[in-house]
Amino acid sequence: MILSLLQKNMRAIALSTYALAAMTCYADDDVITIECENPSEKSYVEIDERTGCSGQSGLCFHSWKGGYANYEFEAPKAGTYDLTFYYVTCEERWFSVKVNDQPMKAICCSETTPNWSGEPVLDEVTGDVITPGVLTKTVKVYMQEGSNIIQMQGLYKYYADNATNTEKPYSPILDKIEIKYSDTQLGEVTDAPEQIIRECEDYSTITSPAFTKNMGAFSGGCGVNLKSAGGAFSYVVNAATAGVYKLDIYYTYRAERWISVKVGDTKRMNVQFKTQTDQWEGEGSNNIDDHPAFFQRSVLIWLEAGDNTLTFEAYATPGSNNADSPSLDKFTLDLIECSEFVKPGYDILAKKVSLADIATFTADEEIDVTKLNDHNEYTGVTLAGKTALTVTAELPYAFQITSYSYSTNNNNEDWTVEISADGNDWTALSAGSKKDGSIYTYSMSDPSTAAKYVRVVASGTEDVNLNEIQLYGNPCVSESQNFPKGIFEANDITIDYNHEGFPSWNQKPENLFNDALNDLYAFSRGAENVYVTASLLEDMKATSYMISVSELWHHPKNWEIWGHDSGTDDWILLDEQTDIEFVAAKGSTLFFPIADPKTCYEYKIVFKDKDGELSKWQMFTDEQSVVTEISTIKTDDQATVGIAVSNGKLTLSSDTATNYGIFSLQGVNVATGVVQGTSNVSLPTGIYLVKVGNKVIKAAVK
Repeated sequence: MILSLLQKNMRAIALSTYALAAMTCYADDDVITIECENPSEKSYVEIDERTGCSGQSGLCFHSWKGGYANYEFEAPKAGTYDLTFYYVTCEERWFSVKVNDQPMKAICCSETTPNWSGEPVLDEVTGDVITPGVLTKTVKVYMQEGSNIIQMQGLYKYYADNATNTEKPYSPILDKIEIKYSDTQLGEVTDAPEQIIRECEDYSTITSPAFTKNMGAFSGGCGVNLKSAGGAFSYVVNAATAGVYKLDIYYTYRAERWISVKVGDTKRMNVQFKTQTDQWEGEGSNNIDDHPAFFQRSVLIWLEAGDNTLTFEAYATPGSNNADSPSLDKFTLDLIECSEFVKPGYDILAKKVSLADIATFTADEEIDVTKLNDHNEYTGVTLAGKTALTVTAELPYAFQITSYSYSTNNNNEDWTVEISADGNDWTALSAGSKKDGSIYTYSMSDPSTAAKYVRVVASGTEDVNLNEIQLYGNPCVSESQNFPKGIFEANDITIDYNHEGFPSWNQKPENLFNDALNDLYAFSRGAENVYVTASLLEDMKATSYMISVSELWHHPKNWEIWGHDSGTDDWILLDEQTDIEFVAAKGSTLFFPIADPKTCYEYKIVFKDKDGELSKWQMFTDEQSVVTEISTIKTDDQATVGIAVSNGKLTLSSDTATNYGIFSLQGVNVATGVVQGTSNVSLPTGIYLVKVGNKVIKAAVK
């Protein structure tokens, strides 16, 4: 980082000869060129021959080492200047520029060149340039009259989806900078707020198994580690200005690790630490000039003005069971301008799937029950002047409940959750609890008795608030039948697989089809994904499927469902799921729709996890299915309308002209029309209410 004292010292250094010569007779339309391979000061940069660059050389920052380069510019007058950076890159790369004490500016080089040398692609006949070998990005900066320091730094690639922030630690190859007094004057800018520096051991809260460790080489004599799943540290940081901040995390480790980073209740980023330090705990380096003891990982985040809660949490990337983190020394925060930054929304903690998705909800008050199962704890109901509410979920058949969640902002100490087999006799559930945000999750030490009804009874002294209800458990259709019947009958299918499981422990693929909850299929894959294929005696169109687990030990999280299409004889991807959580420690079954069903003669499940255990995979035809997102509606005037969802598109079909309306869960009308034949409506990902005639159904668009 560049500090004020360093800047003052640097401004006292004699100007380089090229700058002096350039400033002799400066006019507003003059362009000053600075070759990037000639900085006045540099640290952890790579300067190589690049034959297509203006000086036949280019500069690249090693972002993980904190690489930077300083350049001096003598401005004849104060004002706005255009800085045009010439660069070479074959992939999207980032860097930052900072002038004097102003905020940094992030520069995204997303347009790519045909090679790394900077050589253009020429027409073989005419010699004309077909594709330039060097591209440009221009930013406007304020220069004070006299000496100015331009500092460029490496910057990790920013990922706007705030989900998986993989490590991209190199900058583009920088050729030169052209500086020109701008035709558009923006006025003087204010200095950036002071950099925030925080030792990682100076946390506000710690969540076990995270721990601190005395490590003399660390800046505060101590470091921290998130250890494993559940480990977390949070920090209250005060930002003088709202905006985008460059978070630099200083770390050591000798293996690839990940952590999760989030601010307040906003979406978290899962951050990869791939580049390895020389030593485990920062105890020095064999070559400090080329290899610092600590590396730094930059992430762009949004801070509000005032106090913000910054949280580091343990995270295991899919396919890995290791949620250990690097050893974290300290972190810094610097305000940075980034036009590509997308301010994150809330981090939704409600799970993607639960048994509530196949339940029918009713309440003893007039409320919009669809808000209680939209997989979003930030939408719900609050009843003014009422301190009690009972919401009942009716399941399609009996389940043994193993866990449940609900979200409320109330004091819930007087709330109960009850189950019933017949809807008349009720028994309260007793379970251990944990709280995450506004979500309370309760898990049973043993599965409940079979129940078809579950109700949440809210009471207290506050206006009752309820935002989300989610249920987990395994089917208990009858005393003699655990699972519902589907298209896979053990005696009527032929199975194939590329991993035999562990037969000596009775953990083999055949167990997926024997209807015994506690018989498992377990796998631990090598280089290839594990698959199991079930071939049918006759063609069938599956419209939904279920997966069951009896324990949480390595349950599957990421998979694909494929069908061998009877018409085309091609394998077709029917469904794909990522980061699914089964939640319940004593077993759970989840049901999933197939958005665009096909008639197939065999089906295949492909597991994307490194290892896993499950007890049941079953698929259902439309007649067998209890999934309601893909269904038909029969209106009071006997018109039948089919509803299906596929690739961000909702398809309605009807033989007779029927009015329809599509609404968001907040009641906003997003589409209206008349369907006769087929109508397609493209929609963003979300859950919608589809009103056809006088009937309403909920549909999930992926």
